[in-house]
Amino acid sequence: MLAGLVLGISVLEIHFIQPANLRNVLLQMSMDGIVACGLTLVILLGGLDLSVGAVTALSGVLFVIGLTRGIVFAGLLALLAGAGVGFLNGLLIGKIKLNSLIVTLGTMAAVQGGAFWLSRGNPIPGPGGDFEMLGGGSFLYIPLPIVFFALVVLGGHTLTQHTQFGRDLYAIGGNREAARLADIAVESRECWAYVLCSLLAAFSGMILASRLNTGSPIVGQDTPLQAIAAIVLGGTSLSGGRGGVLSTVIGIAVIGVLSNGLNLLNVSPAYQWVIKGSVLILVAGLDSARRHSALRTVPTTQP
Repeated sequence: MLAGLVLGISVLEIHFIQPANLRNVLLQMSMDGIVACGLTLVILLGGLDLSVGAVTALSGVLFVIGLTRGIVFAGLLALLAGAGVGFLNGLLIGKIKLNSLIVTLGTMAAVQGGAFWLSRGNPIPGPGGDFEMLGGGSFLYIPLPIVFFALVVLGGHTLTQHTQFGRDLYAIGGNREAARLADIAVESRECWAYVLCSLLAAFSGMILASRLNTGSPIVGQDTPLQAIAAIVLGGTSLSGGRGGVLSTVIGIAVIGVLSNGLNLLNVSPAYQWVIKGSVLILVAGLDSARRHSALRTVPTTQP
């Protein structure tokens, strides 16, 4: 799908393959990709977090507000707020056994309201200067958001594939009761997964606020859709237990190329939402069909 999109859009719009445009695609992928990598951890264990977009907005607002006491304080404030939301989600879902969809829908509304209250409903301009380095600086001529995204992907892949924590996430997503019987601390793993998910959403919000030089309470409203679509497109199962961070990278690349191509082709934003939603439904249907096909092919033992 990714190769077909790149080829097709390149034929229809020659400006797509220009270096400046490809750089923009990578930058957009980076901020959404950081959120998607964190959400992958939650989906691997069979959960869901709809509050990531609101956390992105809240952390950006707090980052700008906290700058009056220094950039280090502002960064810690934004990250702690994100971790707090993740801990609350993990506590309610992992310990109290509430439904992840309902819990994160509630925290999404509460956190979004908090962002509007702190900003009085208006974007808060940043001071510029060093503040803009986080989202607008570069390292060895590579924009910092892309560098941060690469580091998050590396860390996420290592965590899920080469640590006991990652193996536990797959075990919980594959069979929660079997994981519990295997003496895996299911509730603790769930809580940490939600904390890491919200931390990465907060970090993405900081980068976006720096890049825009503004803390806005309305950013990130389509982030959950973009992240979930990327994760499903990459092949991670919404029922948990299958997929990974590298798969999510492929999915976020598809979403990034599709969004950029539709913009270059002057497709109406309304139609863009319809197309993205249709792609998500199609891939979810394919994922369900694949799982049912796999169940039908499992050999059975005769009595």
